[in-house]
Amino acid sequence: MSASVPTVYPRRNVAGLAAWLALAAAATAGCSEPAEQLASPDQAVIIEALRACRNETRDEVAEKVARVVARPDTRVASEAVRSLGRMRSRRAVRALAHIAGGARERRSTIRREAVVQLGRRREDPEAAAAIRQAVQTDPDPHVRAAAATGLGWRRSPAEVPLLVEVAESDADPMVQACAVSAVERVVGLRFRYDPHASPDARRRVLARIREMAMRTIGGPSKGPPAEEGSDGTIEP
Repeated sequence: MSASVPTVYPRRNVAGLAAWLALAAAATAGCSEPAEQLASPDQAVIIEALRACRNETRDEVAEKVARVVARPDTRVASEAVRSLGRMRSRRAVRALAHIAGGARERRSTIRREAVVQLGRRREDPEAAAAIRQAVQTDPDPHVRAAAATGLGWRRSPAEVPLLVEVAESDADPMVQACAVSAVERVVGLRFRYDPHASPDARRRVLARIREMAMRTIGGPSKGPPAEEGSDGTIEP
């Protein structure tokens, strides 16, 4: 008789399995709400509980998830922000806007995640307002770059003037490039912009981008129309 072969679980699944079992045990004991497990000292249990809350619509659950963001564990805080991003709750949107605003959240990675999640809500005016604030005021260029990208995904001509202003005025080349890419996404044109070119060269190109972008959305512009290259790009 051949010996039975023990089942081997991948290491990365063991923690998730343990967390799932803990949630199941809690439910058996009368603690059926995943949100009730957010106070657990076990990181894996908290993360599984956060994921279980993603389809929630209740503001009171969103409030509990928002409190988890204040925890010092960055992985847990990030997971909480992602869960808020998927929740269909006005309180979740307000929590994300508060996190992105940085009034209390000093971790740029968490603010950036909040901006990314706000960008998923393309039709939400409150989310858009928070992203606009972040792209103009956040001290971290990675957060500002994510905010510029989020505005581009809205595909709204109303965002173009601000995006062009950010491309012209932000000191960080990464943010400039993301703002230009966002303008391209909104207006449906491609510009030959090199964020690492000389300052004079960048200024000339950005001025031309402003002209073309504003012309495309029907805003005020000056100067002759730009030439379109054979590859579909706009020659500044």
